[in-house]
Amino acid sequence: MALLGILLGLALPRMAGSLDGIHASQAAERIALAHGRARAAALNEQRVARVVLTTDSLVVLVGDSLRWRLPGPAMDGAALMSEPGETSYAPNGLAMGAANARYVVTRGLARVEIFVSRLGRVRIVRSGP
Repeated sequence: MALLGILLGLALPRMAGSLDGIHASQAAERIALAHGRARAAALNEQRVARVVLTTDSLVVLVGDSLRWRLPGPAMDGAALMSEPGETSYAPNGLAMGAANARYVVTRGLARVEIFVSRLGRVRIVRSGP
């Protein structure tokens, strides 16, 4: 029993770090998916589409109409370290605004950054466990 307790004591912290990485990655993938959905909606409907991102929700709007919604990073116990924000896509699929968008999602020691270029490309960079 003592040996089993020692082995569990060694394994649990590593497992927790892996779980943090998995949950942070899932939250980042949903953010990337929201941007892809908004870009596709803008192209398909030839109207401006917006991604509205908060800790609790990811929403895609075309005009004032809701097109898509998913829970935000808080669903995975992750925190959104960058400012909650909004990204708009023009009818040609290009992101509107002055610069690239950057989101940072963290959980425990895991950190995932999501970059959205002006061309609408999404890149995910993982660090930590």
